Amino acid sequence: MNTSELFERVDDRAPGFAQAMAEHVADNGRVLPHVLMGDLGRYVESYFTANASVASKIPAESELRGVLALLGEGRQA
Repeated sequence: MNTSELFERVDDRAPGFAQAMAEHVADNGRVLPHVLMGDLGRYVESYFTANASVASKIPAESELRGVLALLGEGRQA
């Protein structure tokens, strides 16, 4: 899976991350995968810290599970 596919799937599995993705594209004019992956990491982390550090709400457990499963799928590809 390439980075475009990854972030399309993130959008499907974690709709709460959409605001952070939209701000990223607005700021950069396109997806910069190495930067957006850091935002995704902080989004996942916020579930555990209860401190939203990106422009998104703290993910629901289902979103967290979806993102982690997606990352696991990408690792196996």
